[in-house]
Amino acid sequence: MGAVHRPILPSSLVLDTRGWVGEIRRNGLARSYLPSSFSRTARRPGNPSLRSVSALGPESLEGSAAAPARPRIPRESLQGEPRGGPRSARAPGPGHADDRGDPGRSSRGGAGRRRARDIQGLGQRKESPPRIGSREAHRHLAPAAGDREARHDRRLLLDPSPEGILFRRAHRSGRYRAISNGKLISRRSNGRRRKVTYHWRQDTTHPAYLISLVVGKFVELKDRAGQVPLHGYVPRGREAEGRELFRKTPAMIAAFSKVFGYPYPYPKYAQSTVFDFTFGGMENTGATTLTVRALQTPEEAIDQTYETLISHELAHQWWGDLVTCRDWSEGWLNEGFATYSEVVFWEAEHGRDEADFARLEQMCSYLVEDNGDYRRPLVETAYRYPSEIFDRHLYEKGACVVHMLRATLGDAVWRRGLKRYLERHAFGGVETGDLKRACEEVSGRNLTWFFDQWAHQGGHPELKVAREWDANARALLLTIEQVQEPDSVTPAVFHIPMVLELKVGDRRLRLPIEAKQRKETIRIPLPQKPRYVALDPEHDMMKLMEFPRSEEELLYGLQESSFSLERVRCARELATRGDPPVVEALFRAARGDRFWGVRIAALASLGEIGARRAGMADRIAELGKGQKPRVRRAVAWALGWMGGEEAIRHLRKMVSTDPSKFTAGMALLGIARSKREEAFDLLRAELARESHRDILRQHIFDGFVILKDPRAVPILLDYTRPEHRNEAREAATKALGKLGILDEKVESRLIELLRDPWFRVRSAAARSLAKLKAPRAEGAIREALQGEPMDTVQSAFEGALDDLKAPR
Repeated sequence: MGAVHRPILPSSLVLDTRGWVGEIRRNGLARSYLPSSFSRTARRPGNPSLRSVSALGPESLEGSAAAPARPRIPRESLQGEPRGGPRSARAPGPGHADDRGDPGRSSRGGAGRRRARDIQGLGQRKESPPRIGSREAHRHLAPAAGDREARHDRRLLLDPSPEGILFRRAHRSGRYRAISNGKLISRRSNGRRRKVTYHWRQDTTHPAYLISLVVGKFVELKDRAGQVPLHGYVPRGREAEGRELFRKTPAMIAAFSKVFGYPYPYPKYAQSTVFDFTFGGMENTGATTLTVRALQTPEEAIDQTYETLISHELAHQWWGDLVTCRDWSEGWLNEGFATYSEVVFWEAEHGRDEADFARLEQMCSYLVEDNGDYRRPLVETAYRYPSEIFDRHLYEKGACVVHMLRATLGDAVWRRGLKRYLERHAFGGVETGDLKRACEEVSGRNLTWFFDQWAHQGGHPELKVAREWDANARALLLTIEQVQEPDSVTPAVFHIPMVLELKVGDRRLRLPIEAKQRKETIRIPLPQKPRYVALDPEHDMMKLMEFPRSEEELLYGLQESSFSLERVRCARELATRGDPPVVEALFRAARGDRFWGVRIAALASLGEIGARRAGMADRIAELGKGQKPRVRRAVAWALGWMGGEEAIRHLRKMVSTDPSKFTAGMALLGIARSKREEAFDLLRAELARESHRDILRQHIFDGFVILKDPRAVPILLDYTRPEHRNEAREAATKALGKLGILDEKVESRLIELLRDPWFRVRSAAARSLAKLKAPRAEGAIREALQGEPMDTVQSAFEGALDDLKAPR
């Protein structure tokens, strides 16, 4: 077996902010970029929720738990690190929840159970702000946000397609502001009653689930994007953080208007940050609602930026608000486009390398779900719970499909297609066929094959590539075999247009090729044998690929390729080699490549090589000096992979001195991975440290799971208590299941947590009970299921029941 793609980087991806471990092989291929922790289940064809369920129509979609047995990790949830750290996890659906992280904590400090009216429709909520130690209470009223809960507000319909024109009046105390969709027609004060009446009017049709009314004590921050007035609303005292959060909104509007060929469509754009908001963000028409957790201090901003959240919700003003999927089965037209719009802005603001790496992270996010949970078509018409369809297929695979359409058509034609699609269907409902027709009209091409394989079927190509030089015919013979296993969802053959890059003498050639058969050989006449061959060096096509290349070729690609993702690929493939020229080339790349993503990949490979060779720890530790936090995290990961006395010494120093909490957390994981006698005590000693979103404690709990030390059980049980932050509580609940130690206290506590006020803790408790095969789990979960109000958690409970039936 030849060289294979390695996992790109443990900490660089959205799916596991606390470290990646290994790779998965199936069908003889390395499952590119996937952590081995996901190898526990064989991927099942089709959506596992399709148990004789017919299409449920529009009454669907929110949440984050997988369908029904596996949790989904959605996008705008703010649990995984956003851009600038490992990327933010995607929240599902028009409601954008997440099963892994808490974007804003409900009932901070152990406040009471969230009431049913808070879950369904507009609820008034009281909680303390997300500052540790703060006691000041805030009151915000905000929309429950989404497809399903919207029906509890004024008998709204569940169909996502556009409704009618909205008038909304809010009568509030003069101390409060009221923000809603559309234009503010009037603000009338009643002095005697100390009341203020706000009258908002939405002049264009929009879907019912996008109606918003936010009421609270806010400071208003004003800006403009051309002629569009911008309004930001933040709690008093958070103005500086709000200005930083909203700072790039004008540039985003300009970039999107230019690329999409359609100006921002509403009279204003408001962004309100609210407490106790279940989701990361909600794209209410012209009035986005955000969790207050997106506001960061300068210290917290070292590790992450919420540009992806802000750009995603803004992009929905075009994709989801201006044109809206006719029913939820077509939800990728909302979420796939909004997710890819993050890349569009990243490219405009930060350049091509950054945007390409963002695309790669999106692809990896989808691949993990596809490999470990299930496979389904992008357009899915059958599901039991609304949460089940808002997954990594809808978001990340949808984004990959948008990019592949761009690569297939070319930039100019793709933009014309988007412009026609938006202009033709503005303020209306759309389906995949509408996008297809618009792109066919502007390109003059039949795109049935594209949308059939990428939207209406599932999976992706898995390629084995070989090449041979025919000296007599002076031709390169390139053999491409598609080895994906066909089933009811996955086609046996994909049509894959790609670019072949060759270095022939002093010339660099780029040739278009197409793979359209199960196995085919393409003959390419050349004047001499090429020194270097790269297939799809820009990673435009979503695929897994095994393409053995010589060490000389990989070294050339690492040093000379103009495409950052090809340099990343070469760096990771060199991890299987270990001779001095390879090691020195990786050190050069880790120290001086112009793109930090390549430096990360080189460090990951050096860590794997260092696990086989002694004496590299000091040199690797030196590579973190003067680097950005993401690169320092890669240093910590590499040292953790190596173990050994010198590596542990450097990791301990990083824990105590690195200003990045994510880097310190990665160093703690490295210490745990060493399995040294003192590792448990070193981790326990760091529990008192506070960090944004409790990221340090999350790493420590993951370290406890690696160590499998029974002394962790009482610590984890304590951190499930309501006085701790929800991020830590959820992580502790999950760790109890992964630790694998079942006793009466653990079982009883997990059963109690099935009715916890925080929905992610409830879901985590069910999954942990299932992992432990707890004797009382089935009855307890079934009982809790009867009174569970959130379909996200219902789906997680049903999945846990399925897991309980599965053999160990």
